[in-house]
Amino acid sequence: MLPHATDGIAERRQPLAKALGSAGLAHLARCAQELGAQPLDPQRWLLWMEHSEDRVALALCDDIVAALRALIAEESGPAALSVPQPEQLSELTGPRLRQILAFAVSEEHLALREQLREPR
Repeated sequence: MLPHATDGIAERRQPLAKALGSAGLAHLARCAQELGAQPLDPQRWLLWMEHSEDRVALALCDDIVAALRALIAEESGPAALSVPQPEQLSELTGPRLRQILAFAVSEEHLALREQLREPR
């Protein structure tokens, strides 16, 4: 028998509230409500999981060249390990490549990099 979906919410909420703060927790709740109101689309879910994976990898390695190499190799095969020159970037048409390039120059990425550099 599967546990009810609301079992253990209080225990799970506490660490999230501590990590995100009240504003972050409220934002997460709004996002969850919006997500719950939409029909499940496995292909869209997979695409967003890949985008999240790419963003985490770029944020942690802080190397756009390495991120582009990895994505190009993944989408084109291992023979495509060279990174295109800046003038060739407009030829990259894959949604993951476009997304990671946009993220790399975003305020969100810069803020995340600053947080990762802060001593803990």
